Amino acid sequence: MLFDGKPTTGSDIWALACTMFELRAGIQLFASFFDTEDEIIRQIVQAFGKLPEPWWSAWKKRPIYFDDEGKPNQVWPNNIRLAIEYPLEAQIRDIGAEDENSGNQALEELDRRHQYIFESPGTRLSPAEAADFKDLLEKMLRYRHGDRIQLEEIRKHAWLSNVYQ
Repeated sequence: MLFDGKPTTGSDIWALACTMFELRAGIQLFASFFDTEDEIIRQIVQAFGKLPEPWWSAWKKRPIYFDDEGKPNQVWPNNIRLAIEYPLEAQIRDIGAEDENSGNQALEELDRRHQYIFESPGTRLSPAEAADFKDLLEKMLRYRHGDRIQLEEIRKHAWLSNVYQ
């Protein structure tokens, strides 16, 4: 929707994937402190690479962050990196990592009181769940609406039917 502005079932699928990630990870997949379109687009490119044309060329602020190939710039003003590569697979692998060694007593108390409702802080996805989750999200988060998995396929996907240990 950021580039073609037309809501479709495909944009709903993108939003559903972002919501699923947030529910499973406890953090947003794409988040902006200032909620600017450029900040969100930067994070999307960090996760999935260069946007397809004509979107890549239409994104006016892309040279601030990326080279023409969609890779983060190597030289930065004041040596402050403004973009990194952070693929979806790495983001999924990092689920639960922010909780580890947090020493957060409030989280530990919450865990004790709700042990049957919530996962323990620091719970990581099993390799099988991580693979299935990545597969589903990648199919839902394709750049072009028409290339995304359909709702019936989402409903039947292994990530929604498997029980992971």
